[in-house]
Amino acid sequence: MIIVISNPTPVEQEHKIINALFDEGLPIFHMRKLDYTEKEMNHLLMKIDKQHHPKVAFHQHHSIADHFGSKRLHFTEQERKKFMENISEKEMRQYILSTSIHHISAYASLPELFEYCFLSPIFNSISKPELKSIITPDFKLPAKSKIKIIALGGVNAAGIPDVKNYDFDGIAVLGTIWNEPDRAITNFKKLKEEWRSYGQSY
Repeated sequence: MIIVISNPTPVEQEHKIINALFDEGLPIFHMRKLDYTEKEMNHLLMKIDKQHHPKVAFHQHHSIADHFGSKRLHFTEQERKKFMENISEKEMRQYILSTSIHHISAYASLPELFEYCFLSPIFNSISKPELKSIITPDFKLPAKSKIKIIALGGVNAAGIPDVKNYDFDGIAVLGTIWNEPDRAITNFKKLKEEWRSYGQSY
């Protein structure tokens, strides 16, 4: 599984890059725009081809996801706790849920209603140089539940062999795509090729 996360700030011709990523086979795009109003989010989403809307996961403004035909909702650790206190299991099952963790010990307590979680930073972050890898010499993933574990933080094509050695279920990238917008599609293709070389679908 390969996931691309949006740049937190606007990028020139951003919608065209997002559409091109989808056209190249991107299965899931995480819309993470912490400073965007609902109106600004709507404006960007309206420029994304309608056929791709169900592949967009919402980090903010969850209430507009249904309007765009998406059932994908993402939650930070803090938001996850609040969300689970205020929604029934029946309602949760209507959505495709994902969340974030920053310590592998948190994985065991995740409800299996979540489809996958981001664990970060796996490598030194590309988009946030101050965030350093959590990998230690004795690092290993816990016994897997139904919840997929996605490697986030500093991931590029060269790091995929290590990601597979650690047995992650997928990768999520931000800086690899958005630090060089002119090379976004080229860099995504490199990710695809390396990921598929391990016999993995994306």
